[in-house]
Amino acid sequence: MYRKRPALSALTAAPSVEERERRVALAFIDAACLLGVDGRGEPTEVHFAEDMAVWLLAIDWAAASSLVRERLQHLTTAGKDAVRASIADRLPTTAEREAAYLVASAAIYRDDHFAHRQAQALVDLAGILGLDRDSVDRLSTNDPRPLGALYPLHWRLDPASEAGTINDPLEKWAEREGLLADPRAVVALRALDLESFQRLTFPRCADMSALLWAAKYTLWLYLFDDVVETHTVPGDLAGARAFVAPCLAVPADPRPPAGAHPMIGTFAALTRELYERSRDPDLPAKWEGAHRRYWMLGILSEVATSEEGNETVGLGHHFHTRPWASGVEIYFDIGEVICDAFLPSKLFADPEVRDIRYVGALLGGVFNDLLSFEKEKPFDNLANTALALRREFQLDDRGALTYAIVLHDELVRDCDRRIDRFLARGGAAFATYADMVRQALHGVAAWQLQSRRYVNRHRVVLSDGKYRNPDIDADRVEMLRRLIVPPHLVQDGAV
Repeated sequence: MYRKRPALSALTAAPSVEERERRVALAFIDAACLLGVDGRGEPTEVHFAEDMAVWLLAIDWAAASSLVRERLQHLTTAGKDAVRASIADRLPTTAEREAAYLVASAAIYRDDHFAHRQAQALVDLAGILGLDRDSVDRLSTNDPRPLGALYPLHWRLDPASEAGTINDPLEKWAEREGLLADPRAVVALRALDLESFQRLTFPRCADMSALLWAAKYTLWLYLFDDVVETHTVPGDLAGARAFVAPCLAVPADPRPPAGAHPMIGTFAALTRELYERSRDPDLPAKWEGAHRRYWMLGILSEVATSEEGNETVGLGHHFHTRPWASGVEIYFDIGEVICDAFLPSKLFADPEVRDIRYVGALLGGVFNDLLSFEKEKPFDNLANTALALRREFQLDDRGALTYAIVLHDELVRDCDRRIDRFLARGGAAFATYADMVRQALHGVAAWQLQSRRYVNRHRVVLSDGKYRNPDIDADRVEMLRRLIVPPHLVQDGAV
């Protein structure tokens, strides 16, 4: 059953059927009828229009059904264009037109069915009603219910480490390294609460010195990427690559190259300490590969659009770059060391394990995109999954977020399926590694939700699978599944 929206109820709750109220009600019902017919004009979703007639006109079901049949006959006789124009004429005020849009969208979004095939019909209707894109998106996210991001209970673990022991020494280290010269950086560091980040992301690690190291690395990566952005934002990709290149030499030889930026010296010192903590002879190759993918296949590739600009960047480009640009894969390598989840090189190099890392990294990126949607929307940033889906399928904000949450949950299920298939072959070492990957993904998501970095009209919560999200059409779910099939992964040394 459709749930009444507050904005609509406030305009239409009065039972009066005087001329003005009837005019408005019939325009609403016509809007529902208009979007309840298919491309050939055949009725497909008329039950909602009947519901609206009962509610708005205080009539019984038989009378409502008769009225809707009459309005559908009028739609057939007059034509869609004439009915659209008459709706606008009968709704002269902005409030009435916005309420009409809510009714029309609910004809498709009925029973929480947020994302739809008839997005163009809503675009056309918004144009006739004189509603701009900002108004449509505001109305489309009018529902206060949150989106539930699936993180099953077996992905979760309470932190084994003690709280309150990392943030202060982290700040002192950053001051010694000269990373907090800007007073705003101190404020930003305290707001990040990187202690919670590490405790949630690596819940099995009880070694506070290891978690402090991970916090140092995380802070370094944030600040280093800020410098990279000074090149990428104005489009200086050559400058960005030149700045990043010395870092890619560090994993093989963790000493800062002569004349390198001071932050590369910090990265070299952090890399040496990580190697000292590890018993894995292949860690340098893993560390280099993850950072190469992060910067060269991720950060720098997702902004490397063609000369035609953002318009030409589609979902294919997005799903080739988003997993690596998320940076989540790097935290799998850190977790392997500090959570004692060592994976032998033969297993690590197995294509199925590489696919699991790809799916996990993409999953982490999609979750971040759900939270950064409002922040990145003004820039039409197609590196954001929800915005890329919004552009690809001409969705409003509500539909885009719904597609993104469905994609996120499909990735969670796909990750579990892939792990379960490989368990028999991977043995105990892989089982421990897989648990670390799941826990890291849940922890990064939990930290982002409790941080103060994102402000949105919509709300996201973590779900154990019992939360009911809006549905999308089955064929679109299948389309999303095809999109997330891991591509042939490049070798670590490829760019």
